[in-house]
Amino acid sequence: MVLTTPPEKHTMKIAKIIGAVAILAIAAGGIWFFLIREDAPPEVSLADAVGSLSTATPASSSSGSTATTAPDSTAAAGVTPAVAATAATAATSSGTTSIDGTWTIDTTAASFTGYRVKEELARVGATTAVGRTSVLTATATIKDNKLQTVTVTADLTQLKSDSAQRDGQLRNQAIETSKFPSATFTLTKAMDLPDGLADGKQISTTVSGTLELHGVKKEISVPVEAQIVNGVLVVVGSTEIAFADYSITPPSAASVVSVENKAIMELQIFLKKS
Repeated sequence: MVLTTPPEKHTMKIAKIIGAVAILAIAAGGIWFFLIREDAPPEVSLADAVGSLSTATPASSSSGSTATTAPDSTAAAGVTPAVAATAATAATSSGTTSIDGTWTIDTTAASFTGYRVKEELARVGATTAVGRTSVLTATATIKDNKLQTVTVTADLTQLKSDSAQRDGQLRNQAIETSKFPSATFTLTKAMDLPDGLADGKQISTTVSGTLELHGVKKEISVPVEAQIVNGVLVVVGSTEIAFADYSITPPSAASVVSVENKAIMELQIFLKKS
């Protein structure tokens, strides 16, 4: 005698298999979303910075001076090419602007500086850690199309990433913000600016100066792009920093498998002539 399984039981088995597969798929998707996906803010770009001006909201001062608090470190991330193009058009259509004078932080825009560093986390894998502080001061003076002085100081105790645990570790590890709460860039000597800035055109140049970080002063060159948009001088730039040059030991933690021995220092600054 041959025993057969009723059709309804076959249907129940198939339904259970399908259900199990669906649960695994959902679980895998959740792991990817919360642990593996790369959701670091994009690298700084002049197009995104210029585009963000159209959506900027007044920022509150955190110290009563020129320090600013930006809405969020990813404020410029969602700018569309159309918005950036509109802002750029407004800049170039406004005619020639006198750029001589002293420029300081525009408190209504999202200025920031920070780091990008590659790391490998346990149970997560390779990822890019991005931390930014919007509490900074910046002053630049221009005369006869020459950049005469530049000073940018960032409050490193206000560095924020997507992990409060990572931010806390930086107090006593790596840049040790409890001992070295700020970093300062100072222009070494006056330099000529490329033609076109006063006409609202985008320019590219390299700014050389001294970076004081982690108690160490070192000469550094930072490639930057700049443009004047409706009276606002927009500057973005980035450069690679070797930890060893500043006596920085990469941070360690139980969840951290490895951290590269270098980082990208980046900045996005909005200045207005005072």
